[in-house]
Amino acid sequence: MGRAQTVEIYTASKKAGSQLDIVFVHGLIGSAKDTWACDSQPSSFWPKWLAEFGDVWIVDYPADLFWWSNTGMGLPERARSVVDALANYGLGAKPIIWVTHSLGGLLVKSMLRVAHELNNPNWEPVVRQTRGVVFLGTPHTGASLGTLADLLRAVASVNATQLKSNESNLLDLTSWYSRNAKRLNIRTLAYYEKGTVRGLKVVDEGSADPRVEDCVPVPSDANHMEICKPKDVHDPVYRGVLRFIETNAPPSAPTRQHRNANEADYNINTVFGIHRGDTVHYVQRTRVDDALIGQLIGGKHLCIYGSSKQGKTALRKKHIAPSDELCVVCDRSWDVADVFAALLKAAHCEVQRVTDDPASSLYSVQVSKGETPIGIDLSHTADFLRALQRSFAGKYLVIEEFHYLAEEIQRDLAFKLKAIHELSDQYVFIVIGVWLESNRLVHLNKDLTGRVAPINADDWSDADLIRVIHEGEKKLNIAFPVGFADKLVERACGSVYLVREACYRACEQTGIYTRQDPFVSIEQSINVGAVLREISESGVDYPGQILGLLGLEDIQLFEHEREEGLKDWVLRVLFCATAKDMRKGLPSND
Repeated sequence: MGRAQTVEIYTASKKAGSQLDIVFVHGLIGSAKDTWACDSQPSSFWPKWLAEFGDVWIVDYPADLFWWSNTGMGLPERARSVVDALANYGLGAKPIIWVTHSLGGLLVKSMLRVAHELNNPNWEPVVRQTRGVVFLGTPHTGASLGTLADLLRAVASVNATQLKSNESNLLDLTSWYSRNAKRLNIRTLAYYEKGTVRGLKVVDEGSADPRVEDCVPVPSDANHMEICKPKDVHDPVYRGVLRFIETNAPPSAPTRQHRNANEADYNINTVFGIHRGDTVHYVQRTRVDDALIGQLIGGKHLCIYGSSKQGKTALRKKHIAPSDELCVVCDRSWDVADVFAALLKAAHCEVQRVTDDPASSLYSVQVSKGETPIGIDLSHTADFLRALQRSFAGKYLVIEEFHYLAEEIQRDLAFKLKAIHELSDQYVFIVIGVWLESNRLVHLNKDLTGRVAPINADDWSDADLIRVIHEGEKKLNIAFPVGFADKLVERACGSVYLVREACYRACEQTGIYTRQDPFVSIEQSINVGAVLREISESGVDYPGQILGLLGLEDIQLFEHEREEGLKDWVLRVLFCATAKDMRKGLPSND
């Protein structure tokens, strides 16, 4: 996406029922995409990190430094053109928070001014609904770059020359915002850079001050170009913007405490039930989540592996926006052509096998309605890529339930991944399956060594599992009996599924089905061992969970060991014995 030649409005995220609009406005020599990403990876485009809080909009407009690529429109004119475009997209119907960089902050202030003063009924709701403005390196009284551009007036654009330090129109705009922000109920957050660009500090502390009584500008170690490009969710600027949005969002908008569910919706099913890919009650694990985020930035293919119901799908959904991925769930009967065909269908292509032969890999693919179908051979990686590049602009190709495929198909697909890696860097495959080998894909194809990053979804520490229980208690406004959580985690052997299922059943036993008001401390004793036995006897594969987590599912036993039920006896000890009993040792007649 290059720099805009006219005003363009994009939606980074939009969903039904949203109660807030978050609008990003770039600055001088910025663009809708590059301003807000620290690198070329889709996952670094941080406006999408805020998607759960409301609809996210990106404003693009001509903001080049030099006259030959600029329309020459001054700030007041540009403000009218942008506010009109936003109003035409329906902004002003619900609360708005603006996130701006550099010149973008001046543009937003000017937009608010014209919407307030020019008595246009289409524009007035935009200023009335504005709840807050974030300024990142905005030169309220002018910038060094503007002063430099003033010296180069022969080639500098209107955008650059109007940013010169202490330019009269900027001082007038600053004065207007300072007088009116509080009266219009607009809150303000400002950051300024401490770093330099080629030795030049573009916006200093004084110029970055919007002169609003409730705003003290915050310094950032970044320079002017980096301040709008947080590298991860721990970046101080991102955390500040996140808190500002949470503080100033309308009461009905999600917050970190209630992002996707109201308290009234909390019940034992939503809190402790098992739902594929659930992110509403997601518990973040620093080791696992940070590893995934880091590898997404790195651009390698990913292999998310682990036992059943350990949060593999939820992990992926938490960190990858639906618009950035295509996802297919494998069937046991599929071959590689079926996988590729399913991915093209997920990209909304019309895909038909050319012959009635189920073994044929020849397909007819129509990328969009009205286009002439193309014939491709999906056994050829290049053919698949040719169709995919015409139909999908995202990054991630997700293959769920990879373990359902026959081993020879898995191996064939592993070789295709190597070919795709060589032919194009546009796509990253994320392979998800139930197994314990960290290098499963490398085992299938040695040439993938160094090209695939493993993510272990089984990595649940005792502390992680305790948090699952305690966060569930908070949502249901209850407390389990003292010692319940510790005993359950000790017996669960790292299985988050067993922890959730046991908590669910414990709530049922004690008559807890929905969020309690007032708070309820459960005094009734809960026998953890009995709950886990009940899970096993109800058809839930509790033994399989433990065997999988311990790596025992393929253990080879001698004939007499099978006859004596050695594996069942070992499991019985794991289920029923205390840690103290196991340390002492158990006689065989127990």
